[in-house]
Amino acid sequence: MLLHALSLSVALVPGAYRWWSGRTLRGSVDDPALAERWWALRTRTTYVSFLAAGIVGGTAVALDPPAFAVVTAVLILGSIIGGFPTRRAVFGESWSLGSYLLWWARLTVGFWGFWIALCAAPSIVPPDVTWAGPAAALLLLLWYYQYGVLLRWSVEARISLIGFGGATQVRNHLGECLLSGVMNDPLDHMRERIEKCRRLAKYVNDPRTTEALLEMAAQGEKDLARLLEERAKRNR
Repeated sequence: MLLHALSLSVALVPGAYRWWSGRTLRGSVDDPALAERWWALRTRTTYVSFLAAGIVGGTAVALDPPAFAVVTAVLILGSIIGGFPTRRAVFGESWSLGSYLLWWARLTVGFWGFWIALCAAPSIVPPDVTWAGPAAALLLLLWYYQYGVLLRWSVEARISLIGFGGATQVRNHLGECLLSGVMNDPLDHMRERIEKCRRLAKYVNDPRTTEALLEMAAQGEKDLARLLEERAKRNR
C-alpha cells in the first residue's frame, strides 16, 4: 500500500511542476523573450516528466497491472492538465480543458494507437479462441493501411492542393469566385461561383481564408436571392 501511495505521489509531480513553474509565464505573455522562456520551461518540464516516468516504470515490477495502469494514466493526464493553463496563455488559445483533452485523446489514437494496439495484442487476444488471432491480425493490417487517414482525422487535417500541382487549380477557383459576371448573365453562373467558393474553402488550410470564402459564398446567396426577387417583380 505504501508503494502504491509513493508511486501515485511521484506521478502527480510532473503536472504540479508544470502548473507551478508556468505561473510566471502566464502573467508575462507580452515579454519579448517569451519564446525563449517557453522553450526553457518545456525543457525543464520534460526532464521532470521523464524522471517521474522512470521512477514509476521502476515500480512496475512490484505493482499489479491495474494499479500500474492507474498510476500511468495519472502521470499522463496530470502532465497534460498541469501544462494546459500556460499553453493556453502563451498561444492565446480559447478552447476549454475538455476540448483540449479530447484533442489529445484523438491525437494519441491517431498517432500512437496502432503501435499501442500492436504491442498490447499478445496480452489482449485470448489464446483459446481460434478466430481471435486472425481477426486481430486483419484489423491491425487494415489499421496499418489506413494509418494516414486516421492520423489526419485525429488532428482534423486536410490535404492541401498546394504542392501537388493544385496551385493553379486553387488560383483558378479563387478567380472565378472573385470575378463578377460581366460577360454573362450573373444569375446563370452565380450558383456555380458560390459552389466553387464553398469547394475552395475545403481545400484551403488557412482558417481566415476559409472563413472569408464562406462569407463570400453566403453573401453571394443573399445577392442571388435578391436578384431573383427583383426579376420576379419585373416579370409580373
